[in-house]
Amino acid sequence: MTKQPEFYPDFSPAPAQWEELKAAVGKGHLNRQFYMSMNGLLSAKSVKLAVLASGSEILAFSFYADRSWFSRDGGRFTGRSLGLITTLEAHQGSGFAKKLIYEIMDLALEENIHFLYLQGIPNFYSKFGFHGFAPKRKFVFNLSLFTEQDCKVSLLSPSYYESVKRVYQAYSRSIGNLIVRSEKDWFDLFHSLSFTFLFYKPYVITDSDGRFIGYFSLSPTDPTQVREFAFEPTQENAFLACSALAVYVRNFGASRLEVFSPATGPVYSLCSDRIDSDFICYIRPSSSNMIKWLSGQRVPRSILESFIFQGDNL
Repeated sequence: MTKQPEFYPDFSPAPAQWEELKAAVGKGHLNRQFYMSMNGLLSAKSVKLAVLASGSEILAFSFYADRSWFSRDGGRFTGRSLGLITTLEAHQGSGFAKKLIYEIMDLALEENIHFLYLQGIPNFYSKFGFHGFAPKRKFVFNLSLFTEQDCKVSLLSPSYYESVKRVYQAYSRSIGNLIVRSEKDWFDLFHSLSFTFLFYKPYVITDSDGRFIGYFSLSPTDPTQVREFAFEPTQENAFLACSALAVYVRNFGASRLEVFSPATGPVYSLCSDRIDSDFICYIRPSSSNMIKWLSGQRVPRSILESFIFQGDNL
C-alpha cells in the first residue's frame, strides 16, 4: 500500500467495489439479514456510506443515518446511528476500523451532531467512549394464550402510509421513544428500506370494519422474530394487535411471541390486567445499544432510558 488512507463520508462505490463490500458483510457478520439488506441501504437517501480507502482500495466502511430526538424537558437533539462497521478481510488487524470510527466522530462534531449511537459489543466500543443506553427489554408471551380475533393482516400498501406514521408517533409517546422521523426517513422506510432488516416487508393489522389498528415488520431471515411493532396505544388495541401478530407468527412454527417494549405503556397494561407474560430486561446482552455523547451539554436522562425501534437503529 503506497497511499495514506483517506476518509470519504458520503461514498458512491463502483460496481466492483460494491460487490466487494457485500462479500465482506457476508463473511464478517454472522446474521445473513445484513447481507440481504445491503442494496436497500445503499439506495436509501437517508442512509450514507462512509469509507476509509487507499486509492481505489476500500479498507473499512460503515453506514450511518441521522434521526431527530426530543428529550422530555423539551430539548431537541440530532443522533447519528452507525451500523455494519466492517474492515475488509485483507486489512483486518491494521487498526482501520479504529481510524474510521475516529473519522466518523470528527465528522459528527463538524456537523453539530449531538451524539452517535449503535448496536455493538461493549468491550470494543467502550474504548471510544461509548457506553450503554436504551436498555433492551421485552415481554414474552406463550402463543397458546391468544385466540384468533376478527382481524386482518395484510402487506402494507400506500393507502396506509399516513396511518403507520401517525401510529408510530402515538405509540412512541406511550413507551418513551423520543425519535421523530422525517418525511425523508419515512419515504426510505416505505421504499428502499422495506427490503432491509430495518423495516422488512411491513404488515398492517385492521379490524373487521377496516379500522387501522397497527403494523409490524419481521426479520428478513426469521418470520417469527418481530423487528418493529406499533399500534394505537390503548389496552384493547394492544390485545387485538398482539393477538393478530401471535396468530401470524404461529403459522411459521413459533411457540411464543416476543415484543420489545419497556415496562410502561399499553403492552405493560395488557400484561398487568389481561394476559400473562414474562418480562425480560437484558443486563449484559451480547450486543448492546451504545451511545457516544458529543455535545457539551449533559446527556438527558430521558435519552439514556429511551426505547428505540429497529427502523431507527442501524
